Amino acid sequence: MKNFYDRTRDLIDQHNPDLLYFDNAGFPLGWGGMNLGAYYYNHSLKANAGKLEGVLNIKGVHDSNLKAVVADYERGGAKLVSQFRYPWQSETCLGNWHYDRNLYEQSGKFGWYMSPQNVVHWLIDIVSKNGTMILNVPGRPDGTIDSKEIAVLDGITEWMRVNSEAIFETRPWKVYGEGPSNIWSREGYYDIGHVGPRDIRFTRNKANNAIYAFMLDGQPSR
Repeated sequence: MKNFYDRTRDLIDQHNPDLLYFDNAGFPLGWGGMNLGAYYYNHSLKANAGKLEGVLNIKGVHDSNLKAVVADYERGGAKLVSQFRYPWQSETCLGNWHYDRNLYEQSGKFGWYMSPQNVVHWLIDIVSKNGTMILNVPGRPDGTIDSKEIAVLDGITEWMRVNSEAIFETRPWKVYGEGPSNIWSREGYYDIGHVGPRDIRFTRNKANNAIYAFMLDGQPSR
């Protein structure tokens, strides 16, 4: 525990990270994790003239602690409207967290990776509910990514060229959406759901005073 505390504190001191991510349900190692959280926040305040610039992610966050950290839902998301009050984070992967050649070798333009449509639907649902998204693109041992992963990213890029102002620097609207589907059947990890053809999601952009409505037509596809 002391080694973990010392190494993480050394990382904070040397690099002043913008984000500290504990892949853990709650703070890890009892007093070690709790004290590191406090040290990280205090270090950020000191390094930024009294303004807290650091973001701290943990999993398994109780509702009463949602304003103390940024709750992380691995391959899942926040479900309850009360949880949308504070920023939260979701992350998913095009395939597995590590590179899996079998996903590439499957037939189809995208193999067995998530399609651009599925990634975009996931993103829209998260942003409409005050969340942020991390997308993992697993690399081969030499650090490169394969042609089908590139095809997925190209599809997302094409969509973003048209629709990015409805995603970047936006905030949730009065309601996150309409329609019969709740993409998350429960909040938690590895809880992958899909929106349906009658679902709508909303975002708002304060810079241009615009409300955006996403018509999530189409079924999950590869």
